[in-house]
Amino acid sequence: HTYISVKFPLVDENGSPFAICGIATDISARVQREEQLEVARETLEARVLERTSEREKAQQALEESEAMFRALTDSMNAMVLIANIDDGRAIYVNPAGTKLTGYSFEELTAYPPPNLFTEESLKEALRIRAEVEAGAPIPERMEVEIVTKTGERRWLESATALLNVPGSGLHKVVTSFDITERKRAAEALLESEKKFRALAESNTAGIGIISLESERFLYANETLLKRYGMTWEEFSSKKPVEYLTPEE
Repeated sequence: HTYISVKFPLVDENGSPFAICGIATDISARVQREEQLEVARETLEARVLERTSEREKAQQALEESEAMFRALTDSMNAMVLIANIDDGRAIYVNPAGTKLTGYSFEELTAYPPPNLFTEESLKEALRIRAEVEAGAPIPERMEVEIVTKTGERRWLESATALLNVPGSGLHKVVTSFDITERKRAAEALLESEKKFRALAESNTAGIGIISLESERFLYANETLLKRYGMTWEEFSSKKPVEYLTPEE
């Protein structure tokens, strides 16, 4: 037991004295309670410090993650845009995106955002969105045509992923590569092939194209096929050397 006799302070629950008493009092229970309170206070302080440290570490990790993300996306040649899945409002676009579209960061993240899609691409995007909302998976790749701020048309190949932003809900991360030159080259090649076929098919001379790698016919015009009385399937099933005469 613990006693206080003659003169001793009386303290409240916080341990602050409020009076002096001159009688002897058994304070064993009170001392025990104060010890328990002190242990509880120290435990609480330790937990607060621990949680504070955890929050600080989490905040530091988040800041480091954001810094790494920006360092990565800011150095990319591809456009990276993060937008709310519901209203389409962008919360981030990298420098490549502003350079490609001609719009500033503030313009692209304003609401409502500028419409970049051509009429055809907008219809396709709305169709895909309706399918996704109905349960279809998000396409891994899609090609869209946009109109820049200066009125130039550019073709993009875009990939979309979903991202849950804490406190802001579900967002989409769209990574787009400029494929305009590739599209133009493909269209030019197709146009060239059409012109060649039109010329070859109207020619009275037999024309054939042979692959140097496979040593097989890649093309034969109608004149050449008629000369041998074969269909394309029959003609292309043989190697060119099989059509040579002994003299050749």
